[in-house]
Amino acid sequence: MLVLSRKKGEAICLGNEIKIVVVELRGDKVRIGIEAPKEMPVHRHEVYEQIHGTQPTKPADVPYSQWSKLDNQQKLAMIRGNVMEGDTD
Repeated sequence: MLVLSRKKGEAICLGNEIKIVVVELRGDKVRIGIEAPKEMPVHRHEVYEQIHGTQPTKPADVPYSQWSKLDNQQKLAMIRGNVMEGDTD
């Protein structure tokens, strides 16, 4: 896990598509703003787990647009390297 320090108004970029900005500090809470493509769902972790349960982590070399179309078995197969090109469409 990468741990960074940021002040109010400072940002962190994840790739070219996601920007996370520290919007406000309130006591022991931090309010953040997230800029991401509309097709990329953004949830608090506890909400994500309620929606999806435990899901495989996307490999870095797989585009999100392709990954989001796969079911969990296809995702696990891709992670294990068992998917041939064209099998994921």
